[in-house]
Amino acid sequence: TITITDYYSLKGDGHTSENGTGDRAATVILKSFNGVGVIVGDNCVLSDLQVEGDTSNTGDGIQVLGGRSVLRNVQSNKHGGNGIRIGDDNNDSINVNLWRLDTVMSIYKTAALTLTMATSGTATLLDLRQNGGDGLRIKNAIDSKFYGAVAQNNTGNGVKLEADARSHNFYGLYTEANTASELTIDANANQNLFIGNRFGTVSAGWVNNGTANLVLQHDIGNIPNAYAIDNALAIKDYTS
Repeated sequence: TITITDYYSLKGDGHTSENGTGDRAATVILKSFNGVGVIVGDNCVLSDLQVEGDTSNTGDGIQVLGGRSVLRNVQSNKHGGNGIRIGDDNNDSINVNLWRLDTVMSIYKTAALTLTMATSGTATLLDLRQNGGDGLRIKNAIDSKFYGAVAQNNTGNGVKLEADARSHNFYGLYTEANTASELTIDANANQNLFIGNRFGTVSAGWVNNGTANLVLQHDIGNIPNAYAIDNALAIKDYTS
């Protein structure tokens, strides 16, 4: 495991959008063991490189365990675990806050990009495709914003919000050809906002079992009712 300690950065010479069958990036970290490939601490920057694994090995490609850290122009692929994980499933004392992802890809036979115990992050231009599970999975995490995320051709859900995924905002989400569903919101995943979505469906369109979620959807494929609002947040006029 490569550990980037607090206030340090690791910068390569370029990443790639190839899905693992084409050319590698200019800088590649090859992970061939059971465990996490790269761990990112507080106030760090990981940029301009690819982390490539082997699907026969367990463990995540990249795990962010520190707040205010940035992943920029990074691609992670072919891992037995998650391509990228923000937070830690097994340690409730770790709460990764104010993280940032800019032009980040988790693709090709990994599990997902997963957020758990992560707060108030920002993700711009995510590319999450051809994974052996969900494209994006959000667990016990709150208050993050996603701009222009793509979740496509994943064998699970395009995007899945599990219980206690709360107050996340999605703008311009694009999902297509995900096997289980384009978007699934589980019970107790509440107060999430989706605006300007493009759901290109193959099977199920989207499932909302939470409460107080606002979804402004575009009518694509077998999703009825263009710009439908389901289980919308109540807006009250509080006057003095």
